[in-house]
This record gives sequence, structure tokens and C-alpha cells, in this order.
Amino acid sequence: MARASRKTVEELTAKIEQEARRFGFDGQQWTALAEVLNHAGILNTRGNPWKAGNIMPFYQRNIEPRSGSAVQTAETSSRSERKETRKTTEMDATDEPEHPSEEPTTVLGQFDEEALNDLNEILAWWRERKEAGKEAERPKMEIRPDFKRGGKGATVTRSVRIGKALAKSAEKKAKQEKALTGGSFSGLVEFLLWDYLGRDERFLETE
Repeated sequence: MARASRKTVEELTAKIEQEARRFGFDGQQWTALAEVLNHAGILNTRGNPWKAGNIMPFYQRNIEPRSGSAVQTAETSSRSERKETRKTTEMDATDEPEHPSEEPTTVLGQFDEEALNDLNEILAWWRERKEAGKEAERPKMEIRPDFKRGGKGATVTRSVRIGKALAKSAEKKAKQEKALTGGSFSGLVEFLLWDYLGRDERFLETE
């Protein structure tokens, strides 16, 4: 393949240098620079897309020697400015305060003794309410009441038609909560019916 002319190389160099400055190239982002050039439709001297492996030697050979690496120079200048700013900040931190004898004023320092006592009472009241609220939120374990059974003929058997999966889950949970259901499906149904009827004490055994 024929070698690219000097004019072609110079035109390509100018385009790459312009895109590098616009992109903010710092002299290290070769893959990113290649993607920027390809996106802009700027191909290499052979008409192929750029890669990190071919843009780096082209840039170092044709752009850095001519421009003195203007991008790197700008980066060096930026680092110097940051260093100078950091030095100035450190110097400011060592300056003496204008009024070293003054003590910082806190919010509580603006109240008199009576106001502070009132504030402490309010805080104590609020803590009590907060603890009472936590106590009310704690679930209480229910215990199965003693239902009336009576003598012969005082109980009945009823058939219910419900989903199989629902029935199995209910039976499993009833066995786990024996204190509430007695450990059986019938005990669970009995408790739920009593709860549904408003927990009427007529259905409970009395001492």
C-alpha cells in the first residue's frame, strides 16, 4: 500500500490535535481518544479506524514534538494551580482567630435556669410517651380460652369446603400455635368463630 503524503499526514494531524483539545486529552487516554476520532469520522492514514495501539505512536510522533505537548502543559499548569491553592488554604488554617477569648455560644446557653428546667421536664415526658408507645406496639401472646363443651349433644360436626392449599397451611400453623388452637384444625376454627362473634363470654367456661 502506498505511503500517505506529507500533506495528508499534516491535515490528519491538525484534525486529531483539534479533537484532542476539544475532548480534553491528558496524554494517557489513548483508547478514549481513538473512540472520539472514530466517532468523528476521522480515520487513520490507511482509512481504518483508530485503536490505542496506532493512535499513540502517531500522536507521539506527529503532535507532541510540534506542539510541545500543549495538553500536557495545560495539565501541569493545572496541577501547579491546585498545589498553590492547597498551600494558601494551609496558611489560612494557621491564622489566629480575630477574637480568641470569645467562647462559642450554644443554643442551650441562651436559656435561663427556669427555661432549662421546663425543657428537661418536656424531654422526660416525651421519653415516657415514647417508651409507652413501644410497649403498646409489642405483640402480646394470646392463650386459648376454655370453651364450653357441655354434656352429650352439646357439640356438633360441620363440613366445610375450602381450598386444599389453604387447609394444609392452616393445619400446619394450628400445630405450631398450640397455645391458641390446641394444636388442631378444629381448635383453630373454634377460636376464629369465637373471635368473629365478638369474643362473647357466654361461650366460655366460668370459674
